[in-house]
Amino acid sequence: MKTKTLFSALSLSLLLAAIVCGQQARADVAIAGGLSVSGGISIAGGLVIHEEDSLPPPPPPVIIPAPVIVEPTPPVILAPAPAVVVAQPAVIVAPAPAPVIVAQPSPPPKIVLKTAPYPVFQKQVGFGLKLTGAFFGNDDLVRPDGMGGAGLLLRLRLLPHFATEIGLDAYGGTGYDGEKRVEMPLTLGLMWMPMPYLWRVQFYTIGGMGASFGWVGEDPHQDHPKYLGGFLGLGLELKFGARRNFAIFADFRGFMRKRLNDRPDDPFVPDGGSCKIDSYGQKKCTDWEGGGVFNLGMILYF
Repeated sequence: MKTKTLFSALSLSLLLAAIVCGQQARADVAIAGGLSVSGGISIAGGLVIHEEDSLPPPPPPVIIPAPVIVEPTPPVILAPAPAVVVAQPAVIVAPAPAPVIVAQPSPPPKIVLKTAPYPVFQKQVGFGLKLTGAFFGNDDLVRPDGMGGAGLLLRLRLLPHFATEIGLDAYGGTGYDGEKRVEMPLTLGLMWMPMPYLWRVQFYTIGGMGASFGWVGEDPHQDHPKYLGGFLGLGLELKFGARRNFAIFADFRGFMRKRLNDRPDDPFVPDGGSCKIDSYGQKKCTDWEGGGVFNLGMILYF
């Protein structure tokens, strides 16, 4: 079948070529039971070609190639690339831990001690009574005289740490030579109290001046000395009551004084130990005397 088809195609091609070249050469073509061309060319199968004239050779045959049947290329079906599955590690979110509650102990309460405002100072006036013991001496203080008595006082505390005291005492006893002796001193002193006035315990210092009037001996041989001097002492006062208006006190005061008046000319008047006989037999006297006073008393403040 393929050969028959090829022969038919070749015959058709030659026929077309002869018609194209008919004006340049003549040729008798006889087909009798086949195909013959003059010129001595015979093609088996019944084709004979006789060449009558010398003609240029015919152009090379045009060979029409058999149609190439190109079978369609089967479609290339590109399979989709397999999906790349990246296995992610499973993320497990652990639940948050339960909150840890730490019970902190509450701080201890802060205790602030506030002192009450100190009361405003109030002026005080006190009246007191005291017992007094006194001793005196001459220049050498070999045999001091001793006496005892009592007294009254007025104490004015007009400032927080300062007070004024006025005292009047009376005491008697035996003098240096055994003579009878009585004195009445009057004193004025200034006190310094360093503690607040409402404290129960009050230390104080006191200093001042005083005058004393004495009676030495008995009539008609009696001396009336008058003295002026100063004193300095330390004391302690204990207060009682809500308003601290009652107190007891004790102090010791040393003094030095000088006789102001002259001695009597009566040789029988005792000199109170302030005179002595020197090596020449003369009587020597001094006007200076010193001693100490101890006081114990109580006072009521208003």
